[in-house]
Amino acid sequence: VKVKATLLGGDAIEAYVLDESDYRLWVATTQNNAFSNAGLSYIKSITPLESSHETGWFNLTAGNYYILFENTVFGSVKPGLAGGSSSVSYSVLTKSTKKS
Repeated sequence: VKVKATLLGGDAIEAYVLDESDYRLWVATTQNNAFSNAGLSYIKSITPLESSHETGWFNLTAGNYYILFENTVFGSVKPGLAGGSSSVSYSVLTKSTKKS
């Protein structure tokens, strides 16, 4: 796959590609705003996302994957004013790696 993300407006954010188990762990840890206790395992990161970024091609095995757009104090990007927001456009390109 190849992921492209573009910040359309607002503060810079971070973006991560996660597998299902890493996503569920993130949700379980952060659902009560416990971001300072959160760790994050991910497959690819786009950080900081300040304009437009495209990853190179990378392989994924069969399964469920998530793109997490994050603007908390978890990583190096800090949120802007309270109630601020960011708008993002993204695409995921795929190609088969099976040989005929």
